[in-house]
Amino acid sequence: MAVIRSANIIDADKISRLVSSTARDHIGPTLGESGLETLLCSMDLYSTRQRLDDGWPSFCALKDGNLVGVVVVRPPSHLYHLFVSTDFQGNGIGRALFEVADGRAIELAGIPLQTVNSSLNVVAVYEQFGFVPQGQVSEIDGVKFQPMVRNAMTRTETS
Repeated sequence: MAVIRSANIIDADKISRLVSSTARDHIGPTLGESGLETLLCSMDLYSTRQRLDDGWPSFCALKDGNLVGVVVVRPPSHLYHLFVSTDFQGNGIGRALFEVADGRAIELAGIPLQTVNSSLNVVAVYEQFGFVPQGQVSEIDGVKFQPMVRNAMTRTETS
């Protein structure tokens, strides 16, 4: 299993590269060119550093010292990023990252993770974490996503 630790500013470049590469491979096919460009701009080094500087809870999953996953929470309880390197998907790393982030949201805000704007290709993954679609697929600046919510009625026991 991977080691999970808090992310810090020194991790920003590796985080940006991991989320950008994974997004390009897995989310890119669901978006047009302008949507992918918009998404990747939100994942660049500057944006990643800004989230870390602003204190957004962020965690890295490391395997043999290499970054293989990341989770970021937009306070107080929005799951902003959850990415696992393609080669490590399906090994429980995403769930482990989710559980750490969920626990931190409870610790800091007194509430579990409650919302996510899911890429269209991973709605089923978030459903396994207790999220349910809320409304229709949305699109902002060419980026398509499914708004999802999670509450006491839908929450799975992850913590």
